[in-house]
Amino acid sequence: TPNQKHGHVSRAVYNPKHLHQGDHKEDQQVDLIDEQSWEEYLSSPEYAEEMENGGVENSVVEAPAEWPHFAKLKEIDQSKPVYPSQTYLLDGLLPTGEMHVLVGSSGVGKSTFLYDFINRWQHEEKIFGRKATRYPYIILSNDRSKAGIVRTLQRIGLNPRLFNIKETLRIVYAGGYMKDGRTPLMSELEFTIRECVKKEPALRVFFVEGLHIGQTEGNDYGATSRSLKGLNALCQELNLTIVGTTHTPKHGAQQSTREAILGSVANGGMIETVITFARAKDAIKLVVIPRQEAELTF
Repeated sequence: TPNQKHGHVSRAVYNPKHLHQGDHKEDQQVDLIDEQSWEEYLSSPEYAEEMENGGVENSVVEAPAEWPHFAKLKEIDQSKPVYPSQTYLLDGLLPTGEMHVLVGSSGVGKSTFLYDFINRWQHEEKIFGRKATRYPYIILSNDRSKAGIVRTLQRIGLNPRLFNIKETLRIVYAGGYMKDGRTPLMSELEFTIRECVKKEPALRVFFVEGLHIGQTEGNDYGATSRSLKGLNALCQELNLTIVGTTHTPKHGAQQSTREAILGSVANGGMIETVITFARAKDAIKLVVIPRQEAELTF
C-alpha cells in the first residue's frame, strides 16, 4: 500500500509468512516489514519484472490494424452527402414515421386541440402557419368511451361523422411474454395498432388518446424504453406515424420541456416531437418542441 513518509512516497512490503506464532488462526496478523520508498521500488527487480511482463497498472494497449472505415474517410470527405427525402404531417413539423406527443395536465385542452387539429389537418388547412399533408388515419381512444368522445365533439361543435374513431377500452393484449413471465412481448398499444393495420392496411397515421395507458411500470426507465422502442420500430416497419396525448405530473404542470411527460425520462428522450400545454394566467401556453427545429410558442 502506498504511504506518505518524510515528504516522499513509500511502499510497504510485507511477508505473509511472518505471522504471530501461537495465536489462533482468526487472530493471526501480518507483520509489515522492510518499508520501501517509491524511488527504491522503481529501481527494484520486482518493478523490472512487472514492466517486462507488460505491467500491472500501466499496461500498454496494442495499436489495432488499420480499420477499413478509416481508409474510406478521405473518399467520404470528398463526396457529396445524400439524404433521404422526408414527408411531414405539417410542412417541416411532425415528420412521418415517428412518434409525437401532446402533454399537459387533465382538463387543459389536449383533446380539444387534438380533434380541432385532426379536422383542420384532414381538410388540408394551414396549422401553425404550415401546409398540412393528410394521410389515411384512425383515432384510438384509450381513456374514454364512445359516448365520452361524442360529448367532447359536441362541446367543440364538430360532427362525429367527420372522424374515423376506434374506442379501445376493451382491447387487452394476451399474447406472449418475456422470460420473466410478466413483461409482454409488446405493449397493448402496439398490439392494437397491428390489429388495426391488419383490418385496414391503408392506415398511415394513428392519433392515440391516452398514449401510455396500459404501459407496464410507467416510471421504470427500462420498461418504458422497451415499450417506446417497440412502438418506434413499429413505425419504421409499417411506415406509420403516431400522435398521442398523455399527462404531465402535478409538479410539472407548468413545465414546457420534454421532462414534462408523466413517467420515466425515457419518454422525452425517445419521442420525436413534444407539444406541451400549460396554463398561463387566463390563457393556455402551447409550446412545440421538435428535435430538428427551434421551439415554437403560441
